[in-house]
Amino acid sequence: MTRCDQITTLWKACFQDTEEFIRFYFDRKYKDEDSLLYTENSIPLAASLMLPYSMAWQNTIVRTSYISGACTHPQARKRGIMTRLLQEGFQEMYNRGIAFTTLIPAEKWLYDFYARLGYATVFHRHTIQYTPSPIRQENECTVKIISHWDSTVISTTYSYFTRHMHSHPCHVIHSFDDYQDILTDLHMSNGCLAIAYSHAIPEQITGFALALPENDKITIKEIATDTPNIRNTLLDTLFAYCKLPIPSYPVLSPAPLPAKTHYHSQPFGMARIICLRPLLEHLAAQHPHLNLTFHVIDPILPGNQGTYILSQGHCEKTNTPAHQTELTAILTLTKYLLEYGNVQPHMSLMLE
Repeated sequence: MTRCDQITTLWKACFQDTEEFIRFYFDRKYKDEDSLLYTENSIPLAASLMLPYSMAWQNTIVRTSYISGACTHPQARKRGIMTRLLQEGFQEMYNRGIAFTTLIPAEKWLYDFYARLGYATVFHRHTIQYTPSPIRQENECTVKIISHWDSTVISTTYSYFTRHMHSHPCHVIHSFDDYQDILTDLHMSNGCLAIAYSHAIPEQITGFALALPENDKITIKEIATDTPNIRNTLLDTLFAYCKLPIPSYPVLSPAPLPAKTHYHSQPFGMARIICLRPLLEHLAAQHPHLNLTFHVIDPILPGNQGTYILSQGHCEKTNTPAHQTELTAILTLTKYLLEYGNVQPHMSLMLE
């Protein structure tokens, strides 16, 4: 069997995905060079993919590797195989100059597992409870709900989607190909795309939402609109069209909300620093007022360890700890860098 065949076989043993999704995923996302595989006697026992994504951070774009499909065969669990496999992946990412690795834990207990490898919980899913409008306000738009879309719809909604995402200072970036894959996955799951068009300029998009029916409700995977009224019109139209409840809708990050708004936030994803020094050099250049000295501990990637001095827009590294230098774990530093300036990093639509 090829490496791809081995990982596909293991995937089927560990996950409950449909054949259609598995074929789509491995056709669109899989590359040998981005895969990690552990075998014994030619039998695949653990695997993971390191999918490349870009991320906006501190007014620049950095490279990340998203851990996808991490799985261990049921008969080989609790042997530390996945820990060793991910550590191997970290070293490969380091050699490639990757800035951060990201992931979305499939279960709550995995947050502690990944934290032991240096991952910090920095991504949260922020949602607001949806209540259908009792009185229809004057519409600013016309909403169209479609389950089949052509290249024009894909390109125009992608342009609107990227403008929406770029309003956030720290977010995982989706390329046009990624966006096409997101819509393909939505279509395979019987989801739909709701688009709001301006009354004044009929071809101008003023809002859109990705909606997925699941478990007798509608999950809004992503929504972006020019105004709150357009958002309400879009959601009300989806509610009437699907005839299913919409419990909530996501927002990029917390913001001042009207009184009595029911807001909820929960952990969603994690990140870990891979190549530290270029990140600190960029942070120092962006914030020349910073005056910091700390000694970094990273037993998995020794190349990150050392004493870093940030001063007057520059970053220096020495392997000799300064007197009374604070010891900083890589998990703590990951959280510090990604949340610097009270930013809340955003990640969504990762085919999770």
